[in-house]
Amino acid sequence: MKHMSSIGRQFLLFAMLLTLHFSLTDFAIAFSPANAKTIATFIKVGSPYFGKVLSTEKVEELSRIAIKPGGTKIIRHEVGKMNLPDEVIEDTFARILVFQGRVKRSEADGWMSRLNGVPGFRGAMSKSMGASDANTIGHLNEVRIADSATQANFKVHGIGVRFKDPHKMGDTDIDVLLERNGKLFAIEAKAYPANATIPMDTFRADLLTLAEFRKANPQKQVLPVFAITNKPANPDVWKLIEQAAKDHGVEPLAGSADEVVLQLPLLLR
Repeated sequence: MKHMSSIGRQFLLFAMLLTLHFSLTDFAIAFSPANAKTIATFIKVGSPYFGKVLSTEKVEELSRIAIKPGGTKIIRHEVGKMNLPDEVIEDTFARILVFQGRVKRSEADGWMSRLNGVPGFRGAMSKSMGASDANTIGHLNEVRIADSATQANFKVHGIGVRFKDPHKMGDTDIDVLLERNGKLFAIEAKAYPANATIPMDTFRADLLTLAEFRKANPQKQVLPVFAITNKPANPDVWKLIEQAAKDHGVEPLAGSADEVVLQLPLLLR
């Protein structure tokens, strides 16, 4: 029995060491240089803002809070209390999206070089890191349209540009506002799968908003655009959208962010 007890103690010690080994391995993976590099700051060494960036551990903590119900509101409040420069807030939100796996590091890196300082960029990212997948997809689509537009020689005036809509009797926004050759492209961007139920009443209200925005800016040639990521599977529904758009002087476009931006110059002809 004593012999068996000794073997048992040795086995127990081995099991404890094995458990400790895997725990340490998991810890090492979680905080490995590769992972740390993935969510490292986008701000360059030597920048006046570099000393103010948040640690990777803090970014991970905020990322986990953000995906809980009401988390984005908490994050905005917490980050607001830190009194960080706008550049560091953008950096923080982009790193959160990368940590959450919602955006690849390479894509976020492009955003930070091309959309840095664009009005609404920070807000769109903050709305993309919460618990709602629908909100995430929609707001990331807006950012991607803006980013694609910068690469196609458009000026990005803003994402989620506030507009007092007399039809809705209150503040609303233009999802993406671009300019090229002296013409403004006011874009209402929708991200829906082809088999989604289309809320035509909501769509019609958004078309009216675009028409009102054009009317409110007579000094500029405004080209209102209604862009949806996928045409509805039912072709009759797409025909309804096309007709409703045309009735309000709005151009209906379908496709990914890049595909939508490629179609915009055709509207100048």
